[in-house]
Amino acid sequence: FRSIISLFLGLFFYLLHVLFGRFFWLVRVLLFALSCIYILQKYEGEPEHAVLPLCFVVAVYFMTGPVGLYWRRSSGSGLEEKIDRLDSQIRVLNARLIRVIESLDRTSDQ
Repeated sequence: FRSIISLFLGLFFYLLHVLFGRFFWLVRVLLFALSCIYILQKYEGEPEHAVLPLCFVVAVYFMTGPVGLYWRRSSGSGLEEKIDRLDSQIRVLNARLIRVIESLDRTSDQ
């Protein structure tokens, strides 16, 4: 069952990559955001029921992205090394996100 899901997701994201080319990552993030919004709206009155579907969506998002590719590709590395690398990537993404939010705040103040 796991291999069928992996095959389906691989094919689906390959087709997205072919269709959207260099805008693939933007479409991937957009699909992730829309999936989260749909789940949150569906379980609006019962947030505890939204946890499992949100965890599934986040897991699929990370498994199909560059981080998932890194984890599958570098099987020779130790777990601690992979976690350190993931931690540094999260720090870089956090710094970039802070810069984007600050620039949006500056443009909204003008």
